Amino acid sequence: MKKRWIIMMAIIVIISLIGVFTPETSELWVADEKMNAANVAWMITTTIFVLMMTPRLSFFMGGWVVKRM
Repeated sequence: MKKRWIIMMAIIVIISLIGVFTPETSELWVADEKMNAANVAWMITTTIFVLMMTPRLSFFMGGWVVKRM
């Protein structure tokens, strides 16, 4: 089991390093003319909602656990 986690972590690290050292090209990023302050504010608001929801969801799922003797 431990070997599987090491392999997955190595894959994640390799993908991260590829992303760090890959040069950006202008073809990958095209400026969106529709991006404005309202869109950014909505994304921040939804991010806050998701971050507030995560611990509550873990407590909800934790309530499903049954203690057996």
